[in-house]
Amino acid sequence: MEVRFDGQGRYNGWDASNPLATATGKGAVLRSLDLPAPILAVGDGITDLAMRSAGVSLAAYTGFVRRDAVVQGADHVLTTFDELRSLVLP
Repeated sequence: MEVRFDGQGRYNGWDASNPLATATGKGAVLRSLDLPAPILAVGDGITDLAMRSAGVSLAAYTGFVRRDAVVQGADHVLTTFDELRSLVLP
């Protein structure tokens, strides 16, 4: 997503037309990619839940911060990279 700055280098907004500038944008981007299933997304924020609308499984990563709404909406909960590895590798 493009971040804009003015002539003095100060923050001047972002590209609001980018789907990632919205709460449901991650799901929209995933749908547009038309990736083959299965897809596992990993995230820790509320906007990551929107990826589930694209038919993907979501693993809530809680290694830095635990957000109950994300954990409750996720298919998996991970606290370490080793747990992710165990989930995706046979």
